[in-house]
Amino acid sequence: MRRLILVTLAGMLLLPGSGTASERVVLKIYAAGTDTPTHSFTLSELKALPPTSLETDLPEALQIRGHHVWTGVPLGALTPLLGPGVSEIRLTALNDYSITIPVSDITTYQPILAYSRDGQDIAIRDKGPLIVIYPFGRYPELEQQIYLNRTIWQVGEIRAN
Repeated sequence: MRRLILVTLAGMLLLPGSGTASERVVLKIYAAGTDTPTHSFTLSELKALPPTSLETDLPEALQIRGHHVWTGVPLGALTPLLGPGVSEIRLTALNDYSITIPVSDITTYQPILAYSRDGQDIAIRDKGPLIVIYPFGRYPELEQQIYLNRTIWQVGEIRAN
């Protein structure tokens, strides 16, 4: 699966502007040591990557009630774009809030960068267009403040830290 994602990413990177001209960039990725994005994605480009879905209830503190199916891109599929030897990534929201996620989290829990909730795109007013979702229902140890903080919404940037 990871190989398929990498091949798809490589193909997309060879075809600049594969999203429509009217689409805006929703995610910028910065490799280690760079001040300009090395990769940018529109929502259509992210949706063209092999999707992953998580079905879970989020902790009450995140203020998204109910049982939902979240669909998006595994964070592990995007980390190779940050360069070799990265041990942490920094995600920044549209309001400049940022958090750091260790790559060990990505390997252990396989959180996704969700763009869809219950089959619908996530609007900015609903904490979208991109939100990190951990599989809270599968791992009780995720019900800690540190993981609640890492469930960042309105993600706009990922950087090697």
